[in-house]
Amino acid sequence: MRSIITTLALGAIASTSVLTGSATAAAGPAGSAGGQIPDSVSMQTALPASQTLAVTRRSSKCNSPKGKRFNVSWGEGGQSTTFYFNNHCDKKRRIFVYPEGTDQVVDCIEVNPHTKGRKKIGRTTDDIDVRLLKKKCP
Repeated sequence: MRSIITTLALGAIASTSVLTGSATAAAGPAGSAGGQIPDSVSMQTALPASQTLAVTRRSSKCNSPKGKRFNVSWGEGGQSTTFYFNNHCDKKRRIFVYPEGTDQVVDCIEVNPHTKGRKKIGRTTDDIDVRLLKKKCP
């Protein structure tokens, strides 16, 4: 049995298992008799609801150019949180991370203008509050 694991964005995992009768059944170029997928194929792509991770999205308007936005999304993992961002603004924007219910900044991510990327931070608390502010990082 051969198992392939694919990691998707924000940590969701889908796995596909292919059972083959012999090593030659999976070998060979596509379209040839040897490249055909056998009848005994098992695919598992859906995760139970208890294992799916929630994705949170926030955005804020840019002062310039008009109509553009600063977009952020993240999924809270067990040991870290990865933030995905896309700054369409002409100025730097910042992502402030707070422990939920406090005003103490745990982390601040500064995003350059017209930049798309991601940043992974270690988790210091279970629940976090994220604010998109235009002030400078402390």
